[in-house]
Amino acid sequence: MPRTTTKRKTRPKSGGRVPPPFQVFISYSSHDSRVAARIGKGIEAVGARKRLDKHFLKGGDDVRETILKEIRESTEVIVLLSPESQKSHWVSYEIGAAQGRRKRVTPILHNLRAEDMGPLLQGFKAIYLKDFDDFLIELKQRINKFVDRTR
Repeated sequence: MPRTTTKRKTRPKSGGRVPPPFQVFISYSSHDSRVAARIGKGIEAVGARKRLDKHFLKGGDDVRETILKEIRESTEVIVLLSPESQKSHWVSYEIGAAQGRRKRVTPILHNLRAEDMGPLLQGFKAIYLKDFDDFLIELKQRINKFVDRTR
């Protein structure tokens, strides 16, 4: 009878652990939710998981703690910066939380000029919404590097 061989399963270099997903937290004003949703679709199209508050905040949640958890678990943060989001204390809170955790923060300007960014984002390279496709190319490159590092 012929001898059959079985292939051994090899463990991934990570020691069998599944690498964490590349997650992008999107900070925005509820007034800009449609634009934020479109941004989220672009993020998912290049292979990252989007984190929008409407997907993870439920009634009765401790908003501050939940936001901190989501930012902590995210790889980077996008701030959809508009005249409305500049008035939002939650957007300011999220920016501060992201900076406190040394996350990469990218302001996306929507109906706002770079020189009108508030003091929390001074010094950050902003992207105009009309140039978001260029940002997605850069994001895809970071995702690829992230995946290579976590293998």
